[in-house]
Amino acid sequence: MFFEHDIKIPANTAEDSYLTETLRLSRGIIERVDLVFPSGCAGLVGVRLARNTFQVIPSNYPKWIETDGESVAIHSNIDLSVNPYELEFQGYNKDDAFDHIIRVRVLITPSSPPFTQKSAQQESDELMEITGL
Repeated sequence: MFFEHDIKIPANTAEDSYLTETLRLSRGIIERVDLVFPSGCAGLVGVRLARNTFQVIPSNYPKWIETDGESVAIHSNIDLSVNPYELEFQGYNKDDAFDHIIRVRVLITPSSPPFTQKSAQQESDELMEITGL
């Protein structure tokens, strides 16, 4: 499954009072996260991701990912098999003139096969076979 979130970080968002936004995802294993920084961020925008209050990207707390005009690809194996199936985006923007939008792309491999509903006829036939009717 693939998710994409565009997150606007307002100008003058300080590092010590960073913006947070919940990224709603689905059950599975996060295999890859891409953080897309537009040109113009000039290293003034920092981003990190947390799961259940623990920083998971980048791995070395309390660091931030900061760049300009670059897509940062992170290969991971973050387990989202237990609810809530979400990450917390954290970001700051030291630019005093411009808001910046960071695109977050998340690739998840489902940890179990998707649920499929049997038809009423199939369930009835199976029940009759089990009970010998």
